[in-house]
Amino acid sequence: HGMVDSRDDLKKYAAISGRFVDLNEERRADIDVVRVRERIDGLNYEFVDVLTFPEGSSELASSRIDLRSAFSKADRGDVLALGAAGSLGVGDGVNVELARLATATGNVSDLIDTGPMQVLPLNQIPPEFQTPGTDSVILTVGVRQRQVVRRTARLVRLDMKTWLTLEATMKALAETSGAAVDGLVEEVGGGAPDQFVATFSEGAIENAEEVAGWWSNSAARIARFAVAARHVHDDEEVTTWKGVRSDKLSDLLTIQDLELDTTVEWELPQHDAIVLLVVGD
Repeated sequence: HGMVDSRDDLKKYAAISGRFVDLNEERRADIDVVRVRERIDGLNYEFVDVLTFPEGSSELASSRIDLRSAFSKADRGDVLALGAAGSLGVGDGVNVELARLATATGNVSDLIDTGPMQVLPLNQIPPEFQTPGTDSVILTVGVRQRQVVRRTARLVRLDMKTWLTLEATMKALAETSGAAVDGLVEEVGGGAPDQFVATFSEGAIENAEEVAGWWSNSAARIARFAVAARHVHDDEEVTTWKGVRSDKLSDLLTIQDLELDTTVEWELPQHDAIVLLVVGD
């Protein structure tokens, strides 16, 4: 079993399904030939278990419990993305070998997602995997799922008068090293503000259509666009709000001026940032 962190890395593993050649054999350009060392080195395969099948059959004769235990002993990834099988010499044929692959992976399908697995036949067994008493080889590759980090921003539409009052309040808080509370906008504005929540994932706005729909209710142009991030002590997080996320929001709402206020720490228990959209003169 091998491991990769991205599906982009699967190509070097998939290459082992091609034709293997002797190190001294001349490379031919008209067939898929990559030298054995170029195929195997760096793939970081590790042994899992020895399986036993009756001749010509894909029914598992060895212990299913041992297979599952061996597979569970290490990080195998979240998704089984690639599976390949082949036999030494004539063997029982490619159909039987691929059926055995299906049997093996089927026995661990509750331990790892096998749904997206690409199946490939091995035309030859790599010499590194040839061991006495072994008739065939099953190779699998797992991929770690990248965790998607989502951030939410509370978008608040303000008129210029409310903004000026809020800005003065924030400056006073900054001078006293205080924190702006989540209800500060309501307190300054004298009631519930015109607001919406935007959800960001990988820098993109997941609910872009809904945000655009909310914003289209006003014909006023933007005079000021201020972002206050909750994670003001996290430079990377602040930079992301000032860069990628704010750029996406600016493009969506055709916003003109942008400023990231890092002088005031906001207490935002439900969201990661507050975006103040100031309209009017």
